Amino acid sequence: MAEGTRARLSAELFPGLQDTPRDPLEMDCDSDDGTKPKLTTSSIAELIASVGPGASIDFQGRAAMLDGMRAAATKRVAGVLGNKRRRNYLHAATLVVCCLELAPVVGKHKAISDWVAKVRKKYSRFHAFQEELKSALASISS
Repeated sequence: MAEGTRARLSAELFPGLQDTPRDPLEMDCDSDDGTKPKLTTSSIAELIASVGPGASIDFQGRAAMLDGMRAAATKRVAGVLGNKRRRNYLHAATLVVCCLELAPVVGKHKAISDWVAKVRKKYSRFHAFQEELKSALASISS
């Protein structure tokens, strides 16, 4: 998304985007929690790489991508925190911060900063998530 601009994803955030769900061939069909086995999806990093480095995205396309990233991050945060899945707090926080880091590319730094502030306020009682978010925010230069 930042191709052709000076924006770069910080090295601290990228490893979190490489996490993939468990191997679909290692499905636990006898799970105790009553959930059904699910197939995995690619990591965010794999999806980004599959687009190809030569892809040319115009300003409107970048704005649409950022809006999609924000929508996905919003749902991920709500899902992770709604189910209190502490192991995934870092991933949810990383998605939020990735949106903030890429927002200047399309001139939406203020709007995304305001959204991040709302996320922080809405989930202020989740101290472990707040710590992950604080750590991820510290890794970028905004």
